[in-house]
Amino acid sequence: MLLHGNLFQAVRDGGFRSPAMPALCTGEIGVPVHLVAIGALRALHRDFIKHPTDPIRVRVACFEAEHWYPFNNIKDEILEHFFLPEKADFSLYLLDSDEDDDDSNDDDDDQR
Repeated sequence: MLLHGNLFQAVRDGGFRSPAMPALCTGEIGVPVHLVAIGALRALHRDFIKHPTDPIRVRVACFEAEHWYPFNNIKDEILEHFFLPEKADFSLYLLDSDEDDDDSNDDDDDQR
């Protein structure tokens, strides 16, 4: 989240308000897309809370089709609990737990 928070601050400092960005760190670095989505969208939510009268509109370029669903799903969770950030964080924690369970099930399949 620090990466995205710093990015949004640099956007603000540069006088911009509508950046486009890739799903940072999901390529060669290999960070799971749901973790990147959580970090990016939480950082954007916090930026909006700090600057409600001067919002940033971010477009995320998902270069892999399977990245679209996690970003939209997590965005929907944050919007559903927009004014209750603690509840949004808890929902995201549950989503992250589900993703981890799915990943461990995939590992079980590989061992068979």
